[in-house]
Amino acid sequence: MANRLADSTSPYLRQHADNPVDWWQWGPEAFASARERDVPVLISIGYSTCHWCHVMAAESFSDETTAAQLNGEFVCIKVDREELPTVDSHYMNALQAMRGAGGWPMTIFTDADGRPFFTGTYFPPTPRQGMPSFRQVLTAITNTWDNERDRVAEIAGHLTGQLAGLADAITASLPAGAADTPLTDEELTAAVEQLAGSFDSTWGGFGTAPKFPPLMNLMQLIQHAARAGDHGALDMVRTTFARIASGGMRDQVEGGIARYSVDARWHVPHFEKMLYDNALYLRAAAEWHTLESAIVSRTAARVPVKHQALAAREAQETAEFLLDSLRTPEGAFASGLDADSVDEQGEHSEGAYYTLPLTRGSELVHFAPAGNVEDSGRGVLTRPDIHSWLTDGSADVDIRPWQVSEALEEKRVLLAERGTRARPHLDDKVVTEWNGLAITALARASAVFDEPRWAEAAGEAMTALLRTCDLRAMTLPRSSRGARPGPGAAGLVDWAGLARAGLALREAGFAPPAELSEQLEPAAPTAAGEQADVSGVGDEDPWLDLALRIGRHLLGTFIDASADPVTCYDGEDEVIGARTSDPTDNTAPAGRSAAAELFLLLGELTAETAGEHSWADLGHRLLGGYRALAAQAPRGCGWALYLSEHCATGPLRVATADPELVRAALRHPAVFVVDSRGPELKDPDSGQVRDGIAVVCRGTLCSLPLTGENALIAELEATT
Repeated sequence: MANRLADSTSPYLRQHADNPVDWWQWGPEAFASARERDVPVLISIGYSTCHWCHVMAAESFSDETTAAQLNGEFVCIKVDREELPTVDSHYMNALQAMRGAGGWPMTIFTDADGRPFFTGTYFPPTPRQGMPSFRQVLTAITNTWDNERDRVAEIAGHLTGQLAGLADAITASLPAGAADTPLTDEELTAAVEQLAGSFDSTWGGFGTAPKFPPLMNLMQLIQHAARAGDHGALDMVRTTFARIASGGMRDQVEGGIARYSVDARWHVPHFEKMLYDNALYLRAAAEWHTLESAIVSRTAARVPVKHQALAAREAQETAEFLLDSLRTPEGAFASGLDADSVDEQGEHSEGAYYTLPLTRGSELVHFAPAGNVEDSGRGVLTRPDIHSWLTDGSADVDIRPWQVSEALEEKRVLLAERGTRARPHLDDKVVTEWNGLAITALARASAVFDEPRWAEAAGEAMTALLRTCDLRAMTLPRSSRGARPGPGAAGLVDWAGLARAGLALREAGFAPPAELSEQLEPAAPTAAGEQADVSGVGDEDPWLDLALRIGRHLLGTFIDASADPVTCYDGEDEVIGARTSDPTDNTAPAGRSAAAELFLLLGELTAETAGEHSWADLGHRLLGGYRALAAQAPRGCGWALYLSEHCATGPLRVATADPELVRAALRHPAVFVVDSRGPELKDPDSGQVRDGIAVVCRGTLCSLPLTGENALIAELEATT
């Protein structure tokens, strides 16, 4: 049979290239084949670092008998959910509508028009715990297709009708009128109080197991604590970070965090390490550090000093993990590391690279193995001494557990042991959205911790992204591999992430690469003599020009600002005509909140308007649409609440062209953005930018010019 997956840009699809299943890649040709053969379609959706995807692949897709049944009775399509998020979201909605829950691998059966009529996730090779075997499911689907086609058509038509209206229904459910203004202080306080109701005061985080790191809600709480002086919000931040930082979900040897913890104590992870989690963890840790540093500067208390030190450790080790373990040859960042790896018996097993025998615990002082992963007698490394140090009022603040010589020696030994094991598979696919998060986090953290290498790495990643796009034609891939674009076009979060990353590099003082300046040049006239719209584009401020061009593109492609509330669509798939819209901040900021952040930044950095609206007003309207969600489920809109905290009293902007003052400003928790080219910096007589000064602005109200870091910090403290 033809091997259609071997040349894919997706590592996940290439993992299945040698299956006996006659896989197709996503596209109209596969559905045309199903129509010609008059057979149903199996759509199998997953990603390369997914443990249960590997299990089903080994049990079913590698089995000759199962493959023969699939090839004879179905057209089979493999989809990488990270390459085609609109397809994944569309069928996840179908799965959740039919089953009440979702997950991967996703197993969807459709007709030749892509309309789903049966859904599921993992199916075992033999009946187990009330689940039918995969082959039993296949037989039932074939019988229903052959003998009850009217029933198939009825289910498919009804479910597709529901899905088609879902994007509009989500937007329609947002409150009209009330969405015109940012959330009030009372609404933001109520959201924090609701979070506190589900807070685990012992182990941090919210709810019970499994626990996902609540990174966007931590950003919200950090900003709320900074703005309102809320000690309850600060305690939730400290407890959660302390428990994660000392637990097993956090890789104590090489840095970085896994996707989630299967227990409530952050001990045993689901082992894949994803770029988006680590990018957000870095940004949250850096923001936490700015808050604790501000508290330290105002008091002589011991506790803030300890938390300030821990925040620095988390940010620094996470940044180094990104640079050491997730860089691609092109300079961008890979999607993630697999949960599975080859164990000592030569078998693929979950966590084999990260765990060690529980009996080794007696040999260790600073590290302790916890849990019993899959009853293997192996545990995950934790650092209980870190939490003990934080909570022991008598412990010396200068003796940090991760810096003592014995701990460093134990870490060296453990790292050497890992060097003898097979490393987990690296998914080297470059996802534009997640790279935007990583670039922004590294650029910001580089200023907070004065680490220029991080900004340089962020700039290299941005250059790699720019090489895959065409800003003249406004085309950008959702993903790429080896600079080769993947099958999906960029969605709302990808474009917004690219623009946000550019503005972060602008703050960090990273010079725009030649690739950007070349792409921002006016396009050549068309045959009809028409010139492309390049208003506002020039050579003076390429990063801002990039953000403006993308902002206008979002309004023309994904966002309808004339609607009330503002309508947002995340993306569209032309093969099945699916259009998706989800305002919830899930594992990363939603398209709606990512666009709101970009628009708020543009409102601070430029006097240009977006048609009849100001950029700031558009940002406020996007955030105002979160009112109902913030009141009922604040865990689902952490990024929107983080941005709303900045808007509650007006985003704080610092204008300065002095690199030292830029870094000083970004180390203050209340500062939203730094503008190195603000009009406040220009001499009224010569028009030249004045060096060595800073101006603090909230809206149109600005301070007098400030000279030196002490004056700047004093003004920021007085302003907040």
